[in-house]
Amino acid sequence: MLQQKAGCLCWIADQAYKNFGWVSLNHEQQAQGMHIAWEYITEEQIYQRQEAHYFFAGIYAQRQAKQRRINFQNAQEVIAFLVELFKPFATHDPNHVSHLSAAHDTMQYVDVDMEHFGARLYEEILKEWEPDFVGSLEKALKQTPTHAIIATSDLPFLTKETELALEKYRQGDNYIFQTTYTPPSALPSFDRSILAFNLKESLKVEQGALAGVVDSLARPKNNPTLKRKTRKQIAKLRLQEACGILTPNDFENFHLDHPKAKSFLNKHRFKYQGQECYYFEYALNIWVLQRLLEIFEGSIAMQEVEHALLARLNPAQALEFTSASSQKYASTQNITTTLASHLNLPLSIVEHSDSMAIVPNPAFKPHVFLNHSPHSQEILRLLLDFKNCHKESKEPTPTTPRLFTLVPKALEGVFSQLCIENIDVHMEALFFDDKPAFVQKILDLQRQFLKEKTNFEENFLEWCAAHLESANVPMEDKKGLIQKIIEIEQRLIDEQATLEKAFATWWAENVHMELEGLFFDDKPAFFQAILAMQAQFFKEKQIKALELEIAPSTPTSKPPPPKPQDKYSPKAIKAYLDQFVIGQENAKKQMSLVFSDHYKRIQGQSGLEKANAICIGPSGSGKTFLIEMATQYLDIPYCLVNAASLTPTGYRGEETNQMFAMLYNNADKNIEKAEQGVLVLDEIDKLGQGGWSDKEWRQGVQNELLKVIEKGIVSFEYGNGSNKQTISLKTDHMLFIVLGHFEKLWKNNKTLHQKLPKITNENLIECGMKREFLRRFSIRVLFEPVDINMLTELLDRRLKPFQEEFAQAGSALEFSPEAKRFLVKNALKEGVGMSGLDQKLHELLMPLRFDLEDYNGLKCVINGETLENGEVFVEPLDCPLD
Repeated sequence: MLQQKAGCLCWIADQAYKNFGWVSLNHEQQAQGMHIAWEYITEEQIYQRQEAHYFFAGIYAQRQAKQRRINFQNAQEVIAFLVELFKPFATHDPNHVSHLSAAHDTMQYVDVDMEHFGARLYEEILKEWEPDFVGSLEKALKQTPTHAIIATSDLPFLTKETELALEKYRQGDNYIFQTTYTPPSALPSFDRSILAFNLKESLKVEQGALAGVVDSLARPKNNPTLKRKTRKQIAKLRLQEACGILTPNDFENFHLDHPKAKSFLNKHRFKYQGQECYYFEYALNIWVLQRLLEIFEGSIAMQEVEHALLARLNPAQALEFTSASSQKYASTQNITTTLASHLNLPLSIVEHSDSMAIVPNPAFKPHVFLNHSPHSQEILRLLLDFKNCHKESKEPTPTTPRLFTLVPKALEGVFSQLCIENIDVHMEALFFDDKPAFVQKILDLQRQFLKEKTNFEENFLEWCAAHLESANVPMEDKKGLIQKIIEIEQRLIDEQATLEKAFATWWAENVHMELEGLFFDDKPAFFQAILAMQAQFFKEKQIKALELEIAPSTPTSKPPPPKPQDKYSPKAIKAYLDQFVIGQENAKKQMSLVFSDHYKRIQGQSGLEKANAICIGPSGSGKTFLIEMATQYLDIPYCLVNAASLTPTGYRGEETNQMFAMLYNNADKNIEKAEQGVLVLDEIDKLGQGGWSDKEWRQGVQNELLKVIEKGIVSFEYGNGSNKQTISLKTDHMLFIVLGHFEKLWKNNKTLHQKLPKITNENLIECGMKREFLRRFSIRVLFEPVDINMLTELLDRRLKPFQEEFAQAGSALEFSPEAKRFLVKNALKEGVGMSGLDQKLHELLMPLRFDLEDYNGLKCVINGETLENGEVFVEPLDCPLD
């Protein structure tokens, strides 16, 4: 229908799936589809008054393939199952007139507006219909020890849709339902609604990532055969149907665009049977999450599958499952992977040549939900995180030349300064978007630098002489000598170019977070790191590195003497943060530089450009707390805003300019101070989440922020009534810091050997962030997830003020080692981090602190029993703690 340009009627496919192939169109809907030749896409057509009924045999076959025979616990479950099945067709009941009349009588006493009258009337009809229908079934149902049986003629009514739905239970003139199911006795407990909520949150993230893929597969075109919106719908449907696999034929058959040479889509490429295929794991992740939502929906049809799946969990997995379903926004990554390992998956992995390929699972049956045995973790990682786990087989690399020129050690500082002077906006953009091209520019500078500062020409002449000697060219043959020298020079140039290209590719693949941080914070160290990586590369490739001598005329530069440390130096700021922020060493160093640079810039002590920061890390890792402490130390006004609450101008909600009003207020209504303040946007990752339909909304907020983050003027109304005034602030010197979890990146991007994931701009773009938005943030800071050591140290620090409070009241407070371990492990298990530990302490100590005067001369001991039943162990102060 999409290819027939009837996208407006695509909802009928969903309706047909729900109704086992049948769909009904009213007169208006028929008019919309007049240009469709229905006889070519439907098996059967029935026209009744103003309605047309169409039957889609293919959709019916798909639905029936997924149907499974249910084993019920008893006859009452059979009746409940039939009620839910027949409820959508209650108006077809022969007694509908009496149900309608009774419903109208009830509505006389109900106060409801006309807009909602129809829906409320239908609810009343169902209330009248259900008891009659249940009564009819109870009379007609016959029970045996193992089955419940009902004759087809005894059903109150039977529509064409329900007849198809019950086809698997029909034997002759009877419907026979097995009633021998006994649930397992011990299963992990869970909150069904919270589990569904958390799974749907994960689903939104995967759907957003898939939408980005669809965008790239259906790029804008001039005069297209099909509109881009239609092509995107087709791409999405194809990816969902094939669970993410695309073959070369799919690109032609479904009007898809091949990925560009440098597209992120190429990370999803693999070869199979000589063909280039693609696999986008987001589609399978969506399938897994939807499958789990179906299993845990709480229906009678799924209870046996749900119980069987939960019974397979070991005690540790069961505990993790309960935890993931007990708190909203809890991470479901681990438990989703655990549950997925038991599902019957539609894809499988085959070995092909020297690599692995993703193919449809030939043994997959839609109605079989669970696999006989769990999938291996290696297979799951490849299927659910293909982009990061799959290594595409490459053509053999040609033999590289065995010679390369390096910058002499004594000139590395001079060369670094030359590189810094050549960094402009274009070079910074290359660093973000095309790292091989960026390092190639550096190599071009290096080549020119060596010619000017070293004995490069002399070395080249010696190298030529050696090659001329081996070439046996007579010295009298001047023309031949010149030609040979030209050939040797060209050979050297070609060898250097080949090596530079190989090094550029290798370097781009090995750039890590610390090196990216140096690019923004310490450029001399960054360029010296590039030179060190050159030496490492040549050593690994067994290439002889030729170090040139310094030309006599080249003066060596001495590093400037270090400046004395002051209050606003990075080290001083970090020393202050160390008193409050536990762990996060790299994050504290980077953010200390950020705040030091900002302070010096607004004081006119630095010529550095403004460098905004994006902080990425799990909830509870201390991102907000670190920034609060730093701004408090420097006495800079700041404002913390939840980015998820922001709306584009003109929409209902908190518009973006309101956060500047908050900053102005926090700066004591001083415009100059506000213009030098810090704006912190928390939960920035929420601007990249949500369904594809929210794209305009999400990008609208990002677009409005783009206008002001770098430079601009923002105006807002401040005050009320006659005191209302318009305030305008320049944002040129405001520091913008955004915070976000980006949970998907921690799930998909972390390896066993990395403490922190490797996150690139492309990863963030896949999470819904705009490239133009990210370019406004020069510094990327990663916060480590809290670990047991961090939380233990935090707990000891947090206890001291409470213990001092008890001591001032003539009492004492102690925590047993057992209680400390329990609190720390519980905080880790729940994923609440440092903030959750603080909350637990306040909750635990509130009763004691409220009646603190009652404990004068006593010691209050919190132990394991206190955490279980709330009873505090109290003893005289002179009695030692066991």
